[in-house]
Amino acid sequence: EDLKGQPDVSWYLSKSEAEGGCHRRREKIKNRKTWYQTPLPATPHGFISGMVEGGPWLALNSMRGLTATNTLYTVRFRPRIEARQRALIALSLLTTGVRNQVEEKVRRYPGGLCKLEPGDLNELRLPPLTRQVTRALADVAYVNALTLMLKREESAAREIADAVLGV
Repeated sequence: EDLKGQPDVSWYLSKSEAEGGCHRRREKIKNRKTWYQTPLPATPHGFISGMVEGGPWLALNSMRGLTATNTLYTVRFRPRIEARQRALIALSLLTTGVRNQVEEKVRRYPGGLCKLEPGDLNELRLPPLTRQVTRALADVAYVNALTLMLKREESAAREIADAVLGV
């Protein structure tokens, strides 16, 4: 295997397992030609973490070519789901009704970290998205709600989501 231009990989391979080096006999390493290159999914529409304090939220992808390894779940919408609906779906995860469902499904770890599996996320029942909301309003509400989530102001983010979706 040619590792020119891959000094970190070469260094890692030079170490023994006892020194913290590569376990070459492990399944994923044995079976990948270039084992140090993780297969990545196609560019997703969004990302969601299964482990997050306060519950899950959807980060919509606005960067061309951005993807993720298995540290985040990736989200792909059906082709007919347009940008306005994506923002509303992201907001719907923050509504009171969905947050109550999350509380029923979540496993809590010490320190408040919550764990949800993809199957748990798939079972969440979202509110109807039938309300007439412009794309501009959906986008602004989404950005404002996520800004609040990042500041750990979940109740204020929930109020925005509930108001926009009329729940």
